[in-house]
Amino acid sequence: MGRDSSYQSQRHGGIQHIAIAIVALLALALVGCNLAAAAPNSARDLKTAGGGDATSVHVLRTSDFPQNHIPPFDQTITDPLKTQNLYAALQALPPPPSGVFSCPADFGEAYHLTFYRGQQAIFWADVKPDGCRGVTFQNGDRRWAAGQDHFWAVFADALGVSVSDLSQMPRASGPSAPTPGPDAQP
Repeated sequence: MGRDSSYQSQRHGGIQHIAIAIVALLALALVGCNLAAAAPNSARDLKTAGGGDATSVHVLRTSDFPQNHIPPFDQTITDPLKTQNLYAALQALPPPPSGVFSCPADFGEAYHLTFYRGQQAIFWADVKPDGCRGVTFQNGDRRWAAGQDHFWAVFADALGVSVSDLSQMPRASGPSAPTPGPDAQP
């Protein structure tokens, strides 16, 4: 009987460990669902994040290296739906990866996006279409646009250009996009 009693005790202990593991997994799943629900994914949540109720966005291509003759680009998108879709796509970008990594050539090209509600500038971001394809928000938050095909498609659609037109190669001559200055942000 001592042996059966020991077996029953071990079996009961094993069942308890399995039950505890199942409860822990369920708790983690529920916490994960709550964290996902807290991410801005609706128009209401984006409005509270700062730019989801933007009515227009001004897009200015800049170049750190005028000698690269990256063509100028200056456009204002006045379609509120395209503006808000672009803002949502920016917010959905993941953070940059950690660690050491290599990036393609960076020709100094960037897009400066300023979002407006009416006439008031409410949010800005800088988007790099070459190099590491980083995105910097006005609050210093950094995002990663490399490999984010959905973002680039939304950006190109908002501008009415092809995705391939967003990244320009240096040219031997011609006009050059302006060099960003300290006054670039609103």
